[in-house]
Amino acid sequence: MKLEISDEDFENWRIPRAIHDTISTGFHAGKGFYINKDSTLQEDDIFRKRIDDTTFAFVAILTFGKVSKNQFTSIYYDSVDEKELTLKATEYLNSDTRHREFHKKDLTIEEADSILSSWGTSRFK
Repeated sequence: MKLEISDEDFENWRIPRAIHDTISTGFHAGKGFYINKDSTLQEDDIFRKRIDDTTFAFVAILTFGKVSKNQFTSIYYDSVDEKELTLKATEYLNSDTRHREFHKKDLTIEEADSILSSWGTSRFK
């Protein structure tokens, strides 16, 4: 991963987009850190797996508080279709989901770990 954006409150790390097309298993696509003035930390992890030529399924694990205590606040499964990126704002805002293969589903950490394992990766690799 390479650092894309940072300041005193935020860091965003991502695998370069060109590499996404070379990976056939699941992979850790990005990580964000938010550091607040009161020293509270939020860590966001995004894992992706290619579904077809333009679609990635992904698992998002958003952790708030002490990461070592695994205080997960939001864990979900969804998809992103690169064709959506070419839609006009009005098409996207009008709930145009013609390119979506999967829709957001909340997960437990155990379900997320199971999906990542089936994709050939894990939170710990």
